[in-house]
Amino acid sequence: MQNKQKLVKTITLSLLLGVGTWCTGTALAAEELSEFTLAQMVVTATKTEKKLIDTPANAQIITKQQIKEAGFSSPFELVSSFAQGGAMGWQEDGSDYSGMLSRIRLRGMDNGTLVLVDGHPANFNNASALNSIPIDQIEKIEVVKGPGSVLYGPQAMAGVINVITKKPVKGTPVKGNVYGSMGNRYRDYGLNVSSAVFTIGGKKSFTKDFSDLQGPFQGSGPSLDTADKTQEQLFGTVRLAKDVTASVSHKKTHNRWLKGKYNNYIKTINTDCESDATYNTYSLNYDNSENGWKAGLSYFTIEMVQNYRYGAANSLYKGHNFDVDIQKKFFSRNNKDSLVIGGQFVKEYWKSLLASTNTDTDSSRNSYSLYQSYDHRFSNAFNMIFGVREYWMGKSKYLGKESKILPQIQGLYKFNDSSSWYFNLGKTFEMPDVSTNFYTGPKYAINPDVKPQSSWSYETGYKYDSEKTSFAATLFYVDATDKLIWGKTDDNKNIKINADKWKNYGLELNARHKLNANQDIYFGSTFQNPKAKSDYGDWKTRKGAWSQDEAKILFNLGTTYRKGKFIADTRLTATLKREPSSLLNNGAYASAKTGKDPDHNLKDKLDWSATLTYMPTSQDTFRLVGRNLLNRKDIINYNDYHCTPINFYMTYERSF
Repeated sequence: MQNKQKLVKTITLSLLLGVGTWCTGTALAAEELSEFTLAQMVVTATKTEKKLIDTPANAQIITKQQIKEAGFSSPFELVSSFAQGGAMGWQEDGSDYSGMLSRIRLRGMDNGTLVLVDGHPANFNNASALNSIPIDQIEKIEVVKGPGSVLYGPQAMAGVINVITKKPVKGTPVKGNVYGSMGNRYRDYGLNVSSAVFTIGGKKSFTKDFSDLQGPFQGSGPSLDTADKTQEQLFGTVRLAKDVTASVSHKKTHNRWLKGKYNNYIKTINTDCESDATYNTYSLNYDNSENGWKAGLSYFTIEMVQNYRYGAANSLYKGHNFDVDIQKKFFSRNNKDSLVIGGQFVKEYWKSLLASTNTDTDSSRNSYSLYQSYDHRFSNAFNMIFGVREYWMGKSKYLGKESKILPQIQGLYKFNDSSSWYFNLGKTFEMPDVSTNFYTGPKYAINPDVKPQSSWSYETGYKYDSEKTSFAATLFYVDATDKLIWGKTDDNKNIKINADKWKNYGLELNARHKLNANQDIYFGSTFQNPKAKSDYGDWKTRKGAWSQDEAKILFNLGTTYRKGKFIADTRLTATLKREPSSLLNNGAYASAKTGKDPDHNLKDKLDWSATLTYMPTSQDTFRLVGRNLLNRKDIINYNDYHCTPINFYMTYERSF
């Protein structure tokens, strides 16, 4: 035990103090530092490339340089650490766990964030498949908070996360890299190759066992141990013509876990379980900046199999999404004004075979929409964007038809080349997921009255963006009705319900500053007050009264230092003043209907990570990564699943 503690301390000190010992080497090349010229970054928040300073929304870009230097192994970790995303997931990277998909909670709203991959929806059953792409194949990640339904559809209530992958570049020679990692709880290996015609990357990772859900409880409670996990990922893009690209992605995970219970602090394992999940995406894109036409087609499939080894049958979940989006951009008044007109068709399908009830159920639905966005420049300093989406949802087996008109108004006043003020207001809505009312039996109940949720969102903010300093401050208010949440019945069954009202208001701050040619510092914070109430009476909404629905404070603090052949990156991420736990101290579920109100809130979550990179040559890279360096047993979501204990790994990468 003492040796282990000494090892942990040694690694931690190395990560902390390594920067101070660097005294040799040359500065990074100018082209490597060019990405840190903050004013040059652009964002597609309006489906039109704009600089951040010209974008009337709270937008953030996680660059490929940041991705490389931070050393994270998944997009989920990136968004959680850089964007105050309120990331909630199962397993350390937010991937699927026994059929559960990850969640990103922008502005405190569960299931209100749309994840895109190259502009194509990557949500399924209203949850995100954020980790479907190998992190080495990502060019950048754009995080846009605020109402996004006009341009991106109904699931973008709180914001949009667009994962933009690397593309073949004309004239690029064949190049790539191979790498491998080894650590106390994690290891992986992978290959990436790119050329003028194609890019391709593959990765396989392994995670060692740890306790996800654990006591101690005062009496009895659930126990859940991850025995092992493997994950394989593959992504490739090929340029078929000048303006046409096709992409294929594949992800497969295998999880094995042990279920049991605590009884007076003694753990008993009585179930051995496995789950397999496979995701495949096929997409085709046309993008011609000269004639203003864009078109995209994608087909996303998912299949999850859950097996209880001790005599129970398998449970099967499978489905697919088909998406077509076509848009045309027009210019007028000598290119001062622009108009985007587009149409979208989405088909969703979901099927489940539950072992507990031997019930085979499926459902599908189609949706159609038209959208328009007009950008009018009143002067050189002031412009406004007027948008609207007309949306029609066809009838499904369990849900009726719906139609909505979603307006949005944005405005931006530019004081000078480096500062601006903006406002953004719009209406959004989200249908219940296509599998709503699928689940029956001992754990689930049907709610025949479930209906779509909708909201109005308002925000205003100030931005400053120069070559050395970037700063943004945003005030926001979200007012939602019929908010979709999971509740509990009198007999403790899970049921999808509409919380009558949900609201949140707060302040978001983001800053980045280049201290010198070698060092950047980052800061981000969200101060909010998300609340919900319902006449349903679940503990999460306290019948007829407002109750806290999410953490009130999120922040991240980090710095990157580059000196010669070394790079050090360290960051602190915190989730504070959290919501009530769903489990009581004795391990039972909280439920107002059964007289069991929550007896505590989730404790504050704090994650400190660090990465030390050494590049002895232009082709060789060594990277030491440490995660959860404080070795905290933090709970990652309100279902009381714990984060991974302290873990570290060493990576070697060879470029060619």
